[in-house]
This record gives sequence, structure tokens and C-alpha cells, in this order.
Amino acid sequence: MEKFFRNESRTMIRIKVLHILSFVLSTNRQLYEEELIEVVVIPQLGQIAEDRDLSVRRQATQLLVDLAEGCNTHHFGSLLDIIERVASRPLTCSMDGERDLSVESTMEDVRTSVLGLLDILESKLYSLPASHASRVYELLISHLQLHYKYKYCSAIASSVRLQVFDFLLMMRADFLHRLGLPNKDGVMRFSPYCHCDVGESEKRVTDKKPAGSVSPPAGSPTPVAPPSSIRTAYLPYSLAFNVLLQCLKMESDWKVLKLVLDKMSCTIQNKVLILTSPCNIDHLCSTLCSMVTDRLISERLRKTPDGFSLTDVQLAVVPVLTALTSYHSYLEQPRQRELVQCLEKGLIYRCAKQCVVALTMCTVEMPDIMIKLLPALIVKLTHISATVAMASPMLEFLSTLVRLPHLYANFVAEQYVSVFAISLPYTNPSKFNQYIVSLAHHVIAMWFIRCRLPFRKDFVQYITKGLRSNALLPFDDTHEQSSFRARSTSLNERPKSLRTTKVVKQGPSANSPVKDLKDLSAMDAFRSRSISVSEHAVRR
Repeated sequence: MEKFFRNESRTMIRIKVLHILSFVLSTNRQLYEEELIEVVVIPQLGQIAEDRDLSVRRQATQLLVDLAEGCNTHHFGSLLDIIERVASRPLTCSMDGERDLSVESTMEDVRTSVLGLLDILESKLYSLPASHASRVYELLISHLQLHYKYKYCSAIASSVRLQVFDFLLMMRADFLHRLGLPNKDGVMRFSPYCHCDVGESEKRVTDKKPAGSVSPPAGSPTPVAPPSSIRTAYLPYSLAFNVLLQCLKMESDWKVLKLVLDKMSCTIQNKVLILTSPCNIDHLCSTLCSMVTDRLISERLRKTPDGFSLTDVQLAVVPVLTALTSYHSYLEQPRQRELVQCLEKGLIYRCAKQCVVALTMCTVEMPDIMIKLLPALIVKLTHISATVAMASPMLEFLSTLVRLPHLYANFVAEQYVSVFAISLPYTNPSKFNQYIVSLAHHVIAMWFIRCRLPFRKDFVQYITKGLRSNALLPFDDTHEQSSFRARSTSLNERPKSLRTTKVVKQGPSANSPVKDLKDLSAMDAFRSRSISVSEHAVRR
């Protein structure tokens, strides 16, 4: 090693020596691992981070990663120190728009070291001593902090962040507070040694300390700590959470930011992971709300697809805000109000569908805030066009709200009229499918039943007029359109005599409720005459 590696300048020879060293380690590590690491690896590769040859640095780093992954002795710390020095090398950013391949190729060893740390952590989560996993976890977090401290924006730096964030956002915790990762089949495998909070044994020791009169006052925890630290480790997710917040505020690569936003909505649903360590949910909510309305965010981001706009960011942010509504008890009231108002502002953008879904969650999770904002919100919803995309979220919002009477106890006629104005266009069977039409009728009926008795007589004419123009008028179109719709009508069929009777009847007044009922009867007669082609074929 001294002759053909340290004092040699030819790349191929030095790489060949590393291959031989790797072979020797793999065949003799069970018997001589400690001696080989102490006498050969650390002295010869201890300064590999300063080596000028990229290929040698990269090969040596991979050797150190493979060795550290299976090392369970005290030499693991020394190996990790060397890998850390390689990972800490600067990932400089080229100032021009074009990628400088020659500059970026010199950073490949950094990528090798960081991706190696991910492999080491995945392995160490399930092996002893548990402190090794804790050390690697902290090292990865500190590496990400360097990215935002020095604003690394090279392609390799972005690639590293992408893979580290992907790893951190896959972590989950079970009801025993054990950390885990999905295996290759996607099944979660939880560690028996690594927890997202202080273990029960440490808590019991802490609880017993003040009450016990026999135990020594200050020095007692010292002999207890080493065995527990070997057996279990504490990996607080708050460290990763803080770096995720930095990413949301400072990330310049759209691909990285989109991955974080897409996966964060699933991660924060794992409440054990988030709440067992001091994650600042309030700060996360504030950051996300500012991203929805920040028009300058698109100027900050690079590597965006063609036609990229603020809407793309909003579509990625709103699902996270929706998931965040379940943390309402951990948000201060001003922050809850900011969240709802942010979703209201989103109604004027192309993310309106997602915002309505989120507002539906808010009505269930944050009633104290929604009760004050609902009257104005209902009126705002009337400004949204009745489209196929908006039909389901709008009607489901109203259907959910009608089952929470304490939220609309103070509604006046304007709000009730707004509810009917939103629902009536969705009763048009020529524009919307059967589910939407049925749900619209259900919403209208439920809100009519729930509204105050003095209001009902004033709403009858408004509702019947709306039903005529939406639910009944389309059936008075041309014969061709009617015959087309006849193919998809209901299977319910009434006797011909009943249909004829209903059609012949005439009403005395054009505006009376009786005529409205007879119009509906005529409608039933029309529907009953329409037998589907497929049904006719089956009968034959």
C-alpha cells in the first residue's frame, strides 16, 4: 500500500491496489477486521479526501462505505470520520446557465459518500450498536444543512438532495415509536433498536431520579447511559423536519421541491413520527401558506418544465395543507385562520378543486375558525363556475356542511340562497353524470329541510325555477338530443295508463306549486317512454 498506493501517481495501479485491498478485507474481515482497519485502512485512506485523483477518491470512498456498512466495532467512528471529510467537500455551483461537466465530474466522490451514508443508515437501523445509526443520521442532516448554507445548486448537489430527501420522507414510526423504512416490496420494516423518541426505560429512569433518596444526586445517570445507548438510539425526526423547512424556503431546484411537497403530505399523516419530537407545525403551516400566494417563487426555481407557473406550486402545496388540517390542535388560532384564508385565496386559481377539498376538511377539523368565516366563504363559492371538475368537491363540501348544523346556525337568507345557487346547476343531467345529479338533488333537499321555517316559502319559487332551467329544460330540446339521452335513462318503467294520465292533466296556474308538480309528472312520463337500446336488445 505504501509503495503502490500512497507513493504511486498512476491511476490504474492505485485503483488496482484498492481492488486487492477490498478483496483482502472481504475474505479476512471475520478474523482480522480490527487489525486490517487499524493498520492498513485508516493510515492509508485517512487523508483520501485531499487526494487529487477523482477516480481514486471515488473508489476509496466506496471501499470505506462497504467496510463501514458491516463494521460493528469501535473503528466504525474512524471510518465514518473519513467518509464525512469526503462528503464535506464543496459542491460548487457554476454561475452560468450551462452545465460544466468537467467541474461537476469532480464532485462524484461526494455523491458516492452521501449515497453510501444512506446505505449505511438503512443497514444500521436494524443492527447493534444503535448509536451507529444515530451518528449516520446526524451526519446526513448536517450535510443537507451545508447545501442551504452555501447554496449549492449544481446538478450533482441537486441529485444528492433529491435522494436524501426521498430517503428521509420514507421514514415512518409505529405505535411503539420504532422507526422503519419500506423494503423492496414496499412493506414497512421497523427497527427494534432505533426510536423516534426517548425510550421507555430512559423515561422511567428520569421519572424515578427526583423521588429516589438512595441514588446519587448528579453522577447516577452516567453508568446507566452506555448500555442503553448501545441497545437503543434516539433519532428525533425534528432534525429532518427542520431541514425540510429549509428546503421549502430556499430550494431552487423544482424537481427537489416537488418531490418534498408530494411526499410530505403522506409523511405528516404519520402523527407518531411528527409529534414525538418537537417539530414546528406552526412554522410549517406559515411557510406553506406563503408559498400559495408568493408570485416570486417561480423566479427562484430552476429546471422547471415548459409552461411552468405559480399554479404548479399551488397544486403541490395544497395537498400538504389539507393533511395539515388534522394538526389543528397544535396550531395557534391565528395560524388556523391564516390556513383557511389561504385556501380561500386559492379558490381564484386553478387549484380551486384542491382548495375546496381542503376547506371540507377544515369544516370538520376546525369548526371554531370556520363558523366565523363560513358566511363569506359560501358567497365566494357562488363565483366558481359549475364544471365537471368542480362538481364533486363542491357538492361534497355542501353535503358535509349540512351535517354540521352548529356551523350554519347563524346563516341568513343570503347564505341559503348561495347554497341553492351553487347546487342547482349540477342538477343538469346533460352535463353531469348520475352521481353528481343525484348528489345535487340530495344537497338541495337536505338544505331545504334544514333551513329555517320562515325562509322556506321564499325559497320554493327560486328552487323550482332553478330545477326547471337545469333539470327539466334539457329534456325539451330537439328530438335527436332527446333520443340520444334516452339510451342512458333509468330502468324504472311505469305503466302506460299512468303515464298517459299524467301527461293529459293540465294545471290551472303557471306559477302555482300544483303546476310545478304536474310539470314533474310530465317529466316522469317523458323518462318512462325512453327505454334504452341495450335493454331492448336484451329483451329480444
